[in-house]
Amino acid sequence: MWQQFADALVRQVLQAPALTAEALTLRERFRLRRHRVTPSAEAVAGDVVRIVGRAVEREGGVSALSGAPCTAHRVVVEQGMWSSEEARASGLGGRHRPQGRYHWVRWIDEVSPADLLVEDATGTARCRLADARVLHWEPIQWLYGATPAVTERFRIHPETYVRWFEVIVKPAAEVTVLGIAHWEKAAEQQSTYRGTPRNLVIQAPPRGQIDVLIG
Repeated sequence: MWQQFADALVRQVLQAPALTAEALTLRERFRLRRHRVTPSAEAVAGDVVRIVGRAVEREGGVSALSGAPCTAHRVVVEQGMWSSEEARASGLGGRHRPQGRYHWVRWIDEVSPADLLVEDATGTARCRLADARVLHWEPIQWLYGATPAVTERFRIHPETYVRWFEVIVKPAAEVTVLGIAHWEKAAEQQSTYRGTPRNLVIQAPPRGQIDVLIG
């Protein structure tokens, strides 16, 4: 009885509008703007480059939770848990966390598909989303409660108390990518008198991530 009342009280407090920490901080904004925009065809292998272009719609594509077609998307789901519940779930037996704290535990952080293609006036760059932070210029608001789409997609019990958000990259959306330039030989094409065709791939720096900004 007391646990149910406490859970209800905490939910009322936590359901106040809250923003994710997925937006750029002021320091990150300055860091991004320190790098001039590089046309994809002029990227030098090994350099940190900032590519700005449009998301390329791919055949087949992927679907957002709403079912709308999109070029790529990221879904984050967190569960609200008392520290004692988390300790039991992790097998710690409550020894290593203070009791009585209510906090959010990240369950799911899914990015699809593996790669995002970004096209500018000079060519196309491929970004490995598995190595990326997908960010917005502005914070994103958490959504509370498992919707039918969330429960079906991730097999979550409808009564599980969760919060979640989804970042959607729509076809032709403006995308900024910051990472290390790497050129790969285009396997599907043969060399010509103009040289060997190459594909630009944006990779993560050592001990870091690619920054992918939407909009």
